[in-house]
Amino acid sequence: MEAPASAVELGKRLIEEAEEGRLLAADIHDNPVCTVNYDARIPAIVVVWKRYVTSLQLRFVHELVEPLRVTALAEPTFALAVPEPVAEKYA
Repeated sequence: MEAPASAVELGKRLIEEAEEGRLLAADIHDNPVCTVNYDARIPAIVVVWKRYVTSLQLRFVHELVEPLRVTALAEPTFALAVPEPVAEKYA
């Protein structure tokens, strides 16, 4: 199987992978795989992994977090906001 070419394709494959993939795509902040939050005290985006993940799940989280990290570095008043629900984008 070829690697997904875009974030949208990544999300579609993630939803097809398993129930936890669908839950991850639906809520990046709190799901069976991880939690993603912004900690202003550090300041940093904090990812807490709850279990071992597939390479697809890891790449999906990275694809969502990387643009947020860049924005957080550029804007001191940054607040973590991920489109909700992310899964709709991939349906």
